[in-house]
Amino acid sequence: MLAFGNRARLDLLPGMAEHALPLKTVGDALEIRNVVLRRLARIELESDAALRAALGHFVVIGGGFSGVEVAGELVDCLTSIRHFYPRVQAHELRVTVLHDGDRLLPELPASLGMAALTSLRRRGVDVRLGTCAAQVSAKGVVLTGGPLPDAHTVIGTIGTQANASVAAMRLPTERGRIVEAETTRLSFQAATSPICIDSTSLRHTGAGLYCKTADRDPRVTAGSCKPESGSGEQLQQ
Repeated sequence: MLAFGNRARLDLLPGMAEHALPLKTVGDALEIRNVVLRRLARIELESDAALRAALGHFVVIGGGFSGVEVAGELVDCLTSIRHFYPRVQAHELRVTVLHDGDRLLPELPASLGMAALTSLRRRGVDVRLGTCAAQVSAKGVVLTGGPLPDAHTVIGTIGTQANASVAAMRLPTERGRIVEAETTRLSFQAATSPICIDSTSLRHTGAGLYCKTADRDPRVTAGSCKPESGSGEQLQQ
């Protein structure tokens, strides 16, 4: 079973890879948290009003599941930690969501998207529907039509791509995704040398597919799904 997930795609907008923070992994979330703390700490020391406003402006690109969640968590976080920074005023902290669709959470029923919109706006989030980002720069986001105040923190939640480990496995793929048969069986015929997938190493020999993980070594053949003697638990195919 391969469940290593996908990765954020940062090439959808010019400048996104260089100036936006991705949100896909736990590590990404921790980095966003650390950036937020650094921004507030810098506002405390900054005297220029325009720079203070840009430091306190957080822009989220995307109004899907990730965008709505991070915007809600972000505005709640700013509200709860502001008292630790007495020189930072409430009006200096802003969260803006940019979404090119006509409603949030397009994957869900319209009523849930409206509920999310109402909740975010009630908490002070500036949600801009039907708004397209054209470019991300060090000063913030450039829109296709209309200005947007400077923002030193941009979080990109749009676009995903297959895990790079998929290419290393040399399996048949379509648009970066592994192609499987109707029975969900995969062909490992092409795998002829060791392959590293995160903390897991896969290799294919004439006897079958073997895997070695960081915490155990269950040598399991792909054909029979039976471990070698003393190697671990029997797996179901």
